[in-house]
Amino acid sequence: MTGGNLLTSSTVNSPADDDTNSADKQALKLTGDRILTSRAEVEAVVLKFIEALNIDDASAVPLTENAEYHGMFSPTPICGESDVRDYIDQIAPFMLNETYGKMIIEGGSVAVMASFDSVNGIHNEGAFFFEVEGDRISAIRAVFDTRRMFAGKEF
Repeated sequence: MTGGNLLTSSTVNSPADDDTNSADKQALKLTGDRILTSRAEVEAVVLKFIEALNIDDASAVPLTENAEYHGMFSPTPICGESDVRDYIDQIAPFMLNETYGKMIIEGGSVAVMASFDSVNGIHNEGAFFFEVEGDRISAIRAVFDTRRMFAGKEF
């Protein structure tokens, strides 16, 4: 994988060696939901998305059939596996030198700090939020300051 500053599962996961940490267990008691996969499996799914951005190829991103991508450049979510995959392929070339820092995983919910250079050379920072169902991503939310990408441009 090129470009990413990816964390190992030992730095991402809680100190507990089991797949369900105390926060996850508490959430299970409160909601009755079940965790579909281990923390390591959830991390692996998200890392496939990160790799896709780094190599400008979303073909291997594991998406659910009804996946959604929520981003700043689309007033409505991009919906459906094929459309989300196409959108990732379209935006990846404009996000250069992606690096990824802290990753927080709780059940199938993931938050990842991210930074990249935009096409105008401006460094930008933000975050991705994921929902993972089983071994596939069902939702992606990208949050960063879009104004920095257009700094110095006249419209």
